[in-house]
Amino acid sequence: MKNHYYRPILFFFIFFIATSLIFAFLLNQKKEERPNIINKIVETVTVDYKSVYTGEYQFTMSQDFDLVKKIMLYKDPQPAIIEANHGKLLSRQVNESNVISISPLLVEAKSSYSVEYNGKFTVVIEMEQECSFKAKDIKTHTKMIKPTERLKVYECIIMLNKSDQGTLGTIKITTGVKYRVPKGATGVVDSKLKKAVDEECVVTANALAKYIDEHKNDRFNIRELLDKHN
Repeated sequence: MKNHYYRPILFFFIFFIATSLIFAFLLNQKKEERPNIINKIVETVTVDYKSVYTGEYQFTMSQDFDLVKKIMLYKDPQPAIIEANHGKLLSRQVNESNVISISPLLVEAKSSYSVEYNGKFTVVIEMEQECSFKAKDIKTHTKMIKPTERLKVYECIIMLNKSDQGTLGTIKITTGVKYRVPKGATGVVDSKLKKAVDEECVVTANALAKYIDEHKNDRFNIRELLDKHN
């Protein structure tokens, strides 16, 4: 048991000796060559590592699916979801040419209308989103258009289905990141990414459920919907 107390001291001693040797070596090199040597050392002990993970979370909302469908169609929960995940919606543009099947008869019918559209919105990065509203299911598919320096993949799928309990929801998020990390630390990147994505799935589900609950007593005017897409 006593040996455990000496391990941190031994590790620090080895680290101190190694650091001192590297520092002494660099002092003996020409000043203009030192940055190149440091870069070579970093390249030797680190690696460009890409990690991709997909998380999924299911939840149930007590509200009737047809009510949820109306709220999703008339309102816009996207800003609330983004804000819940510590983001901010900067802009949004809907491609009006792809909006179809909007009419008073179809929208007010309890279970038989279909609307599909796609558009783009910008958070810190530019996203593309496709939405489909059908008789017994809703699907939104959001994905990143261009990768950034560290964020290489981002995709969020929200599926809502009619069920006996009300509305069954599924959140599926895929995220891919790329970091320069020590060769022995790739597992840490995987672990932190998994935790972050799993948490985002839960936060997204909770934000959507809260939004639906906040608007369940709203009155819906068909003219507002027609004006929104015309």
